[in-house]
Amino acid sequence: MRSYSISILSSLNSKELKQLDDFIHSPFLVKPSATLLNFFRIVKENLNDIKEGNLTNKDIFNLLFKNKNFNDAVIRNLYSDLSLILEKFITYIHIENDTLLKNYKLLIGLNERNLDRLFKKILRETTAMIKNPNENYEDFSLNKYKLNLLKIKYLLKDIFIVDRKGQILKDEYSKLNNNFREYAIFIFLRNYFLNLSERPYEYDGYEDLLLFDDVMEYLRKCDLSKFPFRAVIYYYTIMIIIEKEFTEYYYKLKALLRKKEKYLTHFEKRYIFNTMLNRLDYACYSTNPELFPELFTLLNEMIKNKTCMDESGKFMSPLFYLQYTAYHTNKLKLNTAKTFIETYKDKLKPEHKESLHGLCLGNYYFRSGDFSSALKTLAVIEYDNWVYYTKIKRLQAMC
Repeated sequence: MRSYSISILSSLNSKELKQLDDFIHSPFLVKPSATLLNFFRIVKENLNDIKEGNLTNKDIFNLLFKNKNFNDAVIRNLYSDLSLILEKFITYIHIENDTLLKNYKLLIGLNERNLDRLFKKILRETTAMIKNPNENYEDFSLNKYKLNLLKIKYLLKDIFIVDRKGQILKDEYSKLNNNFREYAIFIFLRNYFLNLSERPYEYDGYEDLLLFDDVMEYLRKCDLSKFPFRAVIYYYTIMIIIEKEFTEYYYKLKALLRKKEKYLTHFEKRYIFNTMLNRLDYACYSTNPELFPELFTLLNEMIKNKTCMDESGKFMSPLFYLQYTAYHTNKLKLNTAKTFIETYKDKLKPEHKESLHGLCLGNYYFRSGDFSSALKTLAVIEYDNWVYYTKIKRLQAMC
């Protein structure tokens, strides 16, 4: 822990070191012992000598404890305690400097305590920040997504009577007017659906999908024929995402889309079809290979109804580009795959084009048996979070 603490201290500028001094002396935030405070003072004042090896653990011990036998374990424990404080400090200054993240944490606490007026006030202020950002927030899109989750959770208070933890008090259902409840559930589903459609692809957590388990469980028992068709479509789409056994909802959604697709916006259709594609693709390559014919059908349907493209028709869904080429290369329809890769690479957004085109081309070379070209192609791209099934070491062994 010595090198860990020294590394963190060395990374701080003069302003942050002053903040750290205030932080470590705060009894509410840290509550350090007198020994730890003295240890921190010695380390901070002699940082360069410690880094250069001119001040040893024994020297520090002798400065702390006069006329005591040296015990290296004591110094190691003090370094360990100091490193924990330094971690807290780094977290603290980053939260303090990120108003959006700080407000998000505050809103969680206000919502749990049912402080509705203050929650609404802070929510309005934070929503305005998102609409007109004038600061460089950390993880802006992720915090925007999480903030919208909080708004949806708060919306539940207008739908159901909830306890402090947000769980539904099921014996209160009978007190609500059915028509109001059905409309409110539609609003909930719409908000949940729209927020999922903006879920940052780099977000790898799943707790957001579990926030509303109680509501989704209630909806499983509802007569969906009472709800507007859009609510049912939103519900099926959400269930495809959160259910391990999703095929029942997939085919129900597909049947409903045949009847109602023309009433949906392109944005809605694009998100729904890409969600179906993502879920179907994962199942085909993991647990349900018998779904490959359905995957092929869906890919062609997305070309036909143009949900593989954005509303302007200028850019292709990166997920569709990846899955269309992956399907055809894995089925060894190599000419079809190569033609598609090169024909539509200019339909990818600039931020996706190089890495995604490289991944698909590398996969094509690999399936063609040209392992040297595959390795060269993959070596120069950034992977980001795109899934790729070929291991580099395996390629290297084949070249």
